Amino acid sequence: MITPKASNNRNSASEASVIAGDLKITGELDCTGDVLLNGRVKGVVRCRELTIGPGGRLNGQVLADRIVIGGLLEGEADVRSVSLRKTAVVNGKIRYDSLEVEDGARMEGEYQHRSKTAAANGQKANGAAPGKTDKDGADKDNKNLLSGVAGG
Repeated sequence: MITPKASNNRNSASEASVIAGDLKITGELDCTGDVLLNGRVKGVVRCRELTIGPGGRLNGQVLADRIVIGGLLEGEADVRSVSLRKTAVVNGKIRYDSLEVEDGARMEGEYQHRSKTAAANGQKANGAAPGKTDKDGADKDNKNLLSGVAGG
């Protein structure tokens, strides 16, 4: 089972809001701390850190500082940090500053570095400069579509 990483904030891993495997929610979730999703959510999730466990499913939108995906995400996420575990299945549009992908994760959709989004909107970019490549020489162009990456 994937569990949220402990933090120094008042809402530590032991205090994360847990959506159990037998729970289905439709609507909006707003949390100032962490959320552990082992059940199903259809809607919008706003929190500091969202962890989607291997049995968890989210169909909708995520607005968070960090997301750890071990289950299914269908929709959009706008986050600072994304971590896709080997059991992750993602189909959607992800805007991020930092992206980590374990071997075996399945990704389909659009992955866009937020510095590109800021540059396109005329804002100052905080991440890598537009048009740059990562350390392995991979193109970070926001129009790239990734399909079947990391063992897909």
